[in-house]
Amino acid sequence: MIRMTMFMSGRKILQVCFCGVLLALLCLVILKPSPVHAGDTIVNIPVTNSDFEEELVSGEIPGWDNFSGGYTNSGLTWTGTVKYSGLKSVKFLKTATGLPLGLESSQKTVTAGETYEASVKLNVASYTGSPSLRIRWYNSSGIYLSKEAIYSITPTLNVWQDVRVKGAAPYDAAFATIMVYSDASYTASAYVDEVMLYRVADYNSLLNYGFEEINGSVIPGWTNYNANGTVERSVAQHDTGVASLRIYDNSTVNSVGLFSQAIIAEPGKAYQAKARVKLISGSSQAYIKFYDAGGNEILSKSYAINNAPNWTSLINFYETAPATAATVRLLFYSSLGGTSETYWDNASLFMAGLEVSNAYNSPVSLGEATESASTQGGAISSANNEVYFVSSGNPGRFYAVNATTGVVNFSALVPNTTETWAVTVASNNKVYFSSTNTSNGKLWMYDPVSDAITVVGINPAPNSKFVWDLDADANGKIIGSTYSPEVADVGNPSIDDPDDGKIFEFNTSNNTFSSLINNGAMYSGENYVRGSAVTSSYVYAGIGAKKHLIRMDRATQAKVEIPLGVYHNGANITGSTDFVHNVWVNSGKLYVAHGTSFSIINESSPYNVLKFVDWQDPEAFDGKFAPPSPYNANLIYYRNKFTSTLWTYNASTNVVAEVLNASNLPITLPSFGLKAIDWVNADGVQKLAMLFSNTQTALYYPTTNALTVFQPVASVSGVNIQSLAKGPDNKLYLGGFIDGMSVFNETSQTYQVKQAAPFAPHQIEETGFLNGKTFFGAYGGGRIYRYDAGLAYNFKEDATGNPGLVYTVPNQDRPYGFASGDNKLFIGTVAGYQQLEGALTTYNATTDTWRTDTDIVYEQSIIALAYRNGIVYGSTSIDGGLGIPPVATTAVMFKWDAVNNVKLGESPLTINGLTNITLIGKLVFDSDGNLWGGAFGNTNYSSHTAFALFKMNPANYQILDSIVMYPDSPRASQWRGFYLNFGTDGKLYTTIGRYLTVFDPANLANNTKVVDKNVSLMAMGLNDDIYYTTGGTRLFKLPKQ
Repeated sequence: MIRMTMFMSGRKILQVCFCGVLLALLCLVILKPSPVHAGDTIVNIPVTNSDFEEELVSGEIPGWDNFSGGYTNSGLTWTGTVKYSGLKSVKFLKTATGLPLGLESSQKTVTAGETYEASVKLNVASYTGSPSLRIRWYNSSGIYLSKEAIYSITPTLNVWQDVRVKGAAPYDAAFATIMVYSDASYTASAYVDEVMLYRVADYNSLLNYGFEEINGSVIPGWTNYNANGTVERSVAQHDTGVASLRIYDNSTVNSVGLFSQAIIAEPGKAYQAKARVKLISGSSQAYIKFYDAGGNEILSKSYAINNAPNWTSLINFYETAPATAATVRLLFYSSLGGTSETYWDNASLFMAGLEVSNAYNSPVSLGEATESASTQGGAISSANNEVYFVSSGNPGRFYAVNATTGVVNFSALVPNTTETWAVTVASNNKVYFSSTNTSNGKLWMYDPVSDAITVVGINPAPNSKFVWDLDADANGKIIGSTYSPEVADVGNPSIDDPDDGKIFEFNTSNNTFSSLINNGAMYSGENYVRGSAVTSSYVYAGIGAKKHLIRMDRATQAKVEIPLGVYHNGANITGSTDFVHNVWVNSGKLYVAHGTSFSIINESSPYNVLKFVDWQDPEAFDGKFAPPSPYNANLIYYRNKFTSTLWTYNASTNVVAEVLNASNLPITLPSFGLKAIDWVNADGVQKLAMLFSNTQTALYYPTTNALTVFQPVASVSGVNIQSLAKGPDNKLYLGGFIDGMSVFNETSQTYQVKQAAPFAPHQIEETGFLNGKTFFGAYGGGRIYRYDAGLAYNFKEDATGNPGLVYTVPNQDRPYGFASGDNKLFIGTVAGYQQLEGALTTYNATTDTWRTDTDIVYEQSIIALAYRNGIVYGSTSIDGGLGIPPVATTAVMFKWDAVNNVKLGESPLTINGLTNITLIGKLVFDSDGNLWGGAFGNTNYSSHTAFALFKMNPANYQILDSIVMYPDSPRASQWRGFYLNFGTDGKLYTTIGRYLTVFDPANLANNTKVVDKNVSLMAMGLNDDIYYTTGGTRLFKLPKQ
């Protein structure tokens, strides 16, 4: 029997049994060894309910079990009292001995032989004994194997600590769980949060590194140096575990030693050896030995041990593999001419990583960087006399507001929501809502009687968890409208294309979802059902990103397309680019919103278009119609988007008109987008209630034309950070999703500006700099805003503002690439919906002119730029605007003559180990004029993805150096490249693989990951401080020591 033990931080944490028949192979691992890169091959394995934000289900914590060794021992509580992040954590409380207690995750799939690391945030209030963090291994039948990776914790009290355990999955393991544990003999009180599981690089290449296993007289994984002296496994002494290696040399004329198995060595890479040692007498040595392909020793590095009286002694040394090195071994040795007795334990040999983590202190949270007090959607109930919405934030907060007084009747945070468009009041007078969180598809219900919010179901529509709209009928049913992101087509695209936008139907009487044909797909080839209407007979589904209106018979599910008419220029609206955003049905007419244009169409065939108002017409609305007026059923109220005044459409005369009061003046509404409008009973009379995007509410009484506007009710909340860039003024510029803009002053460590819509640009994707000015690139419409941080803040949607809109890139949506030089600013963009071709925009500050060039790279987005000596160097993503699959298969590099505005050529990348490259960026020059970049594509095994860092000769696109890393780690954004910044220490700081990874530019294999979370955005600050985000609301700083 052979046992392999993995090692971390001086603790034996796993013992793995292999059948004895493998002994010969393990002793000959030189045949198939693997090089080990510190910080390499890290894949995040999602843990169910890892942050404990999900609501209890039948009183239980979803995804987690109470481990009590078969006994009942209640000691796990879902709490919001003490938490590391978010709203909730788990309180782990064990006050009595005699019974164990563990918090154990659900089982996650693992691969035998691969190394895994679990991490948890732990705040211990009190303890006895030694609480532990464990990875528990299970076989393919889900049966526990009685094998664990264990890290015993000696915590600091009342502070959050990052606790980790690492281990290799046994040969018979198929699943693993993560468990925080206190055994029967001890007590503990602690809080647990943010549990993570990673597939990581094999830290230690040595088998049986702790000498726990023995096969007769043979120590598996090791070979005697010669036949002299005593070389044996000993249980008399050990650092950890139950055994160690004893080398006893009682001869002055012979040497004694033990070799590890050989592992492959890469020339030029540094290899590091570590071990615990206890010297009883004499002196000993450890060696790193390199061999060529013929097995000849070519280099040896020694480490002498003369004084090591206890197990606290640690040897730690390294050597670089010579040019002809093929393998490397570790040798424990006692030399000629003396005698000695030495015990060795916890040996390791591995490729050394880049030592940078010790140069930084622990991360510091700089708080919620981008904030907003807004909502994306809402609903109004006449029966309840309330306005309902969920404010934007991470998480969002649900509000029930008295429609008559504007007072908040109820509010509560809702975990796992960020932006919520879909809110409706069902026929049971309860409120249902769902968010745009694509990971869960939860449908929530608010009961206004009990003031309780519960999850009533999970939207079953496949690949359609992003919910745009909810609409209730009169019989207890709700129709949901969803977005289906682009994925690889399967089967027959006309029947079951997973990209097709879908609807779902929910029955509020029994909390079940109906079965729909084709999973509720509404229109082949289109990703969006953006908004719908429902009657007793039909569902009317608004489609995008090409405009279509589909009517589905609810009884037969047969579908008919309803034509939308023509634009003022005679072009067909149906099939044009954009969305049918919403639909209302009143008195035989369909009120169809497409953008802020609207069409009013007869509900029955031949579907005559009665009225069309274009988004540019002065009578254009802002997207919402009220139900018919109780005072005149022909009047439909709406808000004019240009004047922010109240207008009506008269269904009898087919005329739109501005509402005027007795003084012949318009009724001016708040200058914010209208999110809900409906009639309520206010003090016995019908009034028109309204909800605006800034969470203001208002009441209008048609009889007197009186308008009452209430103050916004939502508190400011942090929203997810969308963009981060450092300016030459030592300020950080941040944009939020889907709004919010901030400026952080590095010098004072304070936020100089915090603004949100409508007082800031909407959804800043990326930021550039020129001549002391900041340029924000905002979605949608490719809008460019200029800002001078030295002047007073005064946002406007024109060039007079600060920030102010100075340019809109034609036919583009998302500015992602920025570079500047020679008094010019260069911007690369992603096309609009259902378009693929990006553009390169140039602003010439000398002439104060803008130009946009297309046809740069056929049907690809331009996402990264760098400028040097009159040439713009650019790179692409094959993905264009949403709602259309790419046609290109390979991203490219290109060069652009910035003087003559001429393309100089393009080229794909040739990177060893990476194929089918679909994204290249960002780009940065080093001091020698080499161009560095990041890329995403497939490994040589086409079913797996990976990331690459490369160095290029910009003159001929020749790759000078590269490294492929992080296989199968998620790509995240299809447009955002990987941040690359050279520090003053000469190292290259990156977000390759969406991890903060630092490289030695002279030796890319010499790298390390310094933040164990996905890092989406990063900037290098003063003194090489690192600022970064992890996909949430908070900005973090990693201070340099």
